[in-house]
Amino acid sequence: MQPQTVLAFLVVVALAAWGIVVGELLLTGTVSLLAIATAAVLTALLAFWPILGATRGARTVRMPDPCRECGAMSLGWPGIKFCLQCGAYPKVRPLHA
Repeated sequence: MQPQTVLAFLVVVALAAWGIVVGELLLTGTVSLLAIATAAVLTALLAFWPILGATRGARTVRMPDPCRECGAMSLGWPGIKFCLQCGAYPKVRPLHA
């Protein structure tokens, strides 16, 4: 999925989670810890979206690398040397090819 689509989906889910918290408060007069925790985690994901998605242009954030076979964009995690989409090894193209 495109990063914009994922971000829009995350915004909708976070708003729905807070809607559940407000609805639970209005209907029952109490709010469960699970509802608040879920809404807080989704809101935190929105706050950290630029770092988690590597969409910032800063030098401290790794940018996604394309797979040499399928072209899937993924971060180059040190422990994962193969593409999670197609299984190609090594997954990234050489920078100076």
